[in-house]
Amino acid sequence: MESSILESLPTIHGILIGIGTAFFSGFAMFAYQKLQESKDNLDGVLSEVGNFSTPTTYIGGGDGNNLIADDGSLDWDGVGKNILHDAKSIFAYIDYEEKYGIPQNPSLSAPDDARICSTTRSLCMLLSQLFVSYPFSGKSMVHVSGVSELVESKKSEPFTVERIQEIQRRVSFLSWCWETSNRALILLGQRCSEIERAQAEVEARSSYEESLSRLGDNIDEAEKKRIWDTFHQPRLNMQADYAKIISEFFNKVQVYRERVLPQLSNCLNNHRIFEERFNFKTTTILAFKIIAHIFVFGVLTPILLLGLAADVNLVWHPLLPYFLIVVTVAPYLYVWFRLLRKVRSFSFG
Repeated sequence: MESSILESLPTIHGILIGIGTAFFSGFAMFAYQKLQESKDNLDGVLSEVGNFSTPTTYIGGGDGNNLIADDGSLDWDGVGKNILHDAKSIFAYIDYEEKYGIPQNPSLSAPDDARICSTTRSLCMLLSQLFVSYPFSGKSMVHVSGVSELVESKKSEPFTVERIQEIQRRVSFLSWCWETSNRALILLGQRCSEIERAQAEVEARSSYEESLSRLGDNIDEAEKKRIWDTFHQPRLNMQADYAKIISEFFNKVQVYRERVLPQLSNCLNNHRIFEERFNFKTTTILAFKIIAHIFVFGVLTPILLLGLAADVNLVWHPLLPYFLIVVTVAPYLYVWFRLLRKVRSFSFG
């Protein structure tokens, strides 16, 4: 049984598939290049942001607050904000006096040294953890078994618009804290450094006197100075300057808000625009499906039918060739309709 339609279909579809494949290959190469360029730009900015976010100082200790949640993210809205609130409130009257003219309530008792030091160390711990935990991407200076793995796993999640928005929310809150309570926070750091230095001086002096007593009275002043400078003075030089640590962190927050976030948001938006515009993965899968459909029903099926008709005298329904035309032409119409709708959506010309 012969059919001119079946005989023509493989040739027609073979030519059209070749043209379509060439067109799609050009599109795929162009789209992939643009996507890869935007991805490389985003990765480059993320790498720079990660290096910028890595802290230069680590202060451990604190009052034992668990800053890392079970999913590896920083407990920002719980423990984190509570620490910031406590740090701001201890010497809040300093900012109230300067900005609002409200003097300190004389009936309020002065904070004790233990609270000042505990709050300061908790604050510094929070600040050192903030930029190295999700949604930020800084590199941690320490490794805590069982915790660091969770943190790194959480940070490895893709950068999305939601992640950028969460960063913006935290940076905005930190900026507000610094703008409204910078003097209180600096004073907190200064007082903590003074308290710890005084304690260290007492301990160093006691240790120094014990060393001298063990050595006896037969020791000259030069040797005493050498012992002090070598074994005891270094302990005092190692005291942390908490006010400097706090100031440097919040200065970094300001830079993050004014320079880092706009650049990061811009690169992420560009990459997202290219992803939405080209829709590379979905378009590629659809193209493979259409080509496979046309090849099976428009090229392979007619060849098999004609071969079987010649070899075993296969007889098919007269409407079968027309059915194959409809089935194999429909994908072209679908593609043309999508292209027409895409062109009409263009805003230029």
